[in-house]
Amino acid sequence: MKRVVLIIIIAVWSINGFPQKPVFPLHASENGRYLVDSNSEPFFYQAETPWRIFINLSEKEMDELMDLRISQGFNVLQTMALTSGINVNGDKPFEEKDFTKPNLAYFEHIRKGIRLAGEKGLLVGMAPVWKGCCKTSGTLLFWKTERESAGNMDVFSENILPGVQIYSGYREAIMIPGRIPTITGK
Repeated sequence: MKRVVLIIIIAVWSINGFPQKPVFPLHASENGRYLVDSNSEPFFYQAETPWRIFINLSEKEMDELMDLRISQGFNVLQTMALTSGINVNGDKPFEEKDFTKPNLAYFEHIRKGIRLAGEKGLLVGMAPVWKGCCKTSGTLLFWKTERESAGNMDVFSENILPGVQIYSGYREAIMIPGRIPTITGK
């Protein structure tokens, strides 16, 4: 009899004891002091930062890492979209490092990762670009010098930042402003 009661208690606790998947998109609470989901349930932003998850990992590897992070209590993946190299599929983000020529296969891989995260109840905090992340990739955004990089920021702003809107249709993704290059002095 004790065993049956214990099993019932464990079953009830497992149903109610684990947080439910949030209903995206998130928004500010009425008082503006915390995030809530679409059901007005508070959302605690507990992030893991696998910056290159959508660049270095296959779909199967993303799935495994997401499951691991969920089991560890994370509900957000903070990551970045661009690399100066290639992704796991051998795709570069742009043809000839030209922001006006995006490689759709590269960005489709990211979309698949965002969809997978959403299916698992994870929020994706996406930095479209992050200067200096991960030592070799993303550093100076494809260019060798700060001056050259900053000179191309107009092209970047005109072509890529509006293109980030392709991710705006994903309720489980938010954009995080990345660290972009600046020019100091002449």
